[in-house]
This record gives sequence, structure tokens and C-alpha cells, in this order.
Amino acid sequence: MNHRIGISLIEVMAASTILAIGLGSTFSAMGTADATRRRTEDRNAAIFECQNQIEILQAKGNDEIYRQFATNSSFSFPVTGLTPPSDAGRTNAGIVEKLSPSTTVYGCTTFRVRCDYQTAGGVESVQFIYLYTRRNYGG
Repeated sequence: MNHRIGISLIEVMAASTILAIGLGSTFSAMGTADATRRRTEDRNAAIFECQNQIEILQAKGNDEIYRQFATNSSFSFPVTGLTPPSDAGRTNAGIVEKLSPSTTVYGCTTFRVRCDYQTAGGVESVQFIYLYTRRNYGG
């Protein structure tokens, strides 16, 4: 009887193919996970800074807010680590815009706090609509 001991060339090639497919899938998943992590970090930075701008508005007094928006209906703010869209013509990724008149019937002003930023996949955006209620408004 002729018994062979060892692995044939076909078995080595099949094992190598299976190993290559497994390693390729692993590296692809790692690349996708890294892109998702980066996108999440960017979005969290945008959300955090928008919320920070809302808190700054909340901390200001009525007169200070109305003076700030008396001549301009918007201002921009930087967001660390984010690049503004190249087609926006802005140097900062964040912007606060006054949407409603200075004072409505109920003493409220509506603001949009927005962050637009450039990613590898295109432009991403986060925005909040904030209703500022004037304190001690008597009518």
C-alpha cells in the first residue's frame, strides 16, 4: 500500500485562499469601523459646539442679545477639528442665525444654530432651532 503523509498543493492553495478571504474581510471591517468612528467624532464635535452656543445665548441678558443681533442677523463660530465646506465661503463651520424678528408678540426670538462641515464623503450638517424667550417680558 502506498500511503502519503503530508499536505498536497491543492490543500495548501485552498487553505491560503480561505485565509486570504478572512484577512481581507477583517481589514475591510477595520477600515469601515475607522471611518464610522471618525464620522461619529465629527458629528459629536458639531453637536457639542452647537449646544455650547445655545448655552451662551441662554446665559446672556435680553439687552445683550438684542444688541448683538441689532446690526447682523447671524454670526459664525469655530468648531475645533472641523473644516467648513469649501463652497460655503465661510472661515468657520458654525453659524448662529436669528430667524424671527427681534421681538414677537410673546417676546420670543427664534434662532437656528447650525454647523456645516466637510468630510471625506461630502458635506455634513447639524442644526438646532432654539426659541429664546425674553425674560421679564411685560407685554
